[in-house]
Amino acid sequence: MLAAPAAAEPSGASGSADARSTTLAPGMDHPRRESRMTSGDRMSATKQVGTKPRKKAAPAKAAPAKAAPAKAAPAKAAPAKAAPAGEAPIVAFAQPRVWADWLASNHASSRGVWLKLAKKASGVASVTYAEALEVALAWGWIDGQKRPLDDAFWLQKFTPRGPKSVWSKINRDKALALIAAGEMKPSGLEQVERAQRDGRWDAAYDSQSRATVPDDLSAALAANPRAAAFFAALDAANRYAVLFRVHTAKKPETRQKRITLFVEMLARHEKLHP
Repeated sequence: MLAAPAAAEPSGASGSADARSTTLAPGMDHPRRESRMTSGDRMSATKQVGTKPRKKAAPAKAAPAKAAPAKAAPAKAAPAKAAPAGEAPIVAFAQPRVWADWLASNHASSRGVWLKLAKKASGVASVTYAEALEVALAWGWIDGQKRPLDDAFWLQKFTPRGPKSVWSKINRDKALALIAAGEMKPSGLEQVERAQRDGRWDAAYDSQSRATVPDDLSAALAANPRAAAFFAALDAANRYAVLFRVHTAKKPETRQKRITLFVEMLARHEKLHP
């Protein structure tokens, strides 16, 4: 730490006093003779030259000492964008291995995160969605909701897979590939084995691009032309929402109940998503 600069010495200090003691009055040739003059003599001498007695200069005030500047704290990386209260934190990783390192330390304790993914046009180094999903599956996690963030990033939710979490056929194939490559972690393999034991593995659903209308739903729609016409006009998201819910029903009676409700809803020209 730098030392504080020394205070300036007052102008009335000893050096100035010595200078005044050697000042010669008119007619004086040596400073020691000043002590033999009376005060009257000095006043008389002053009057003779028409000058006024010299006033003592007021000592200058010492300049206040300045505190030494504090050393700047080392710069810290900007914190990740805070998530709304009560929600999962937002994290970002430039490479898949860094995301994998984070899961290695947190997969068993974290309840989930929003992963910040860079858009292709942003030019920002970021793990991609496909890379992030494979790493998550290896550690027994799964992707969830998707959210917009800003011009450069979007958010993808990742959480530990729950005991009743359904499997897609795409993720089932990815998990098998990870096992074959020796990249599946024990926590991920445990999720695969649980799904195989309780039937979720065999009940894996098709992705939106591969989903087809099952025979029982097709028959119910054929019996209600108004519902069938509205279903045929649905966008991809609403169409898949119906197919997904029918496919993931665990019991036959639950499946039939859902088909009946959806056909009635479609006949009223209602849909699941705006």
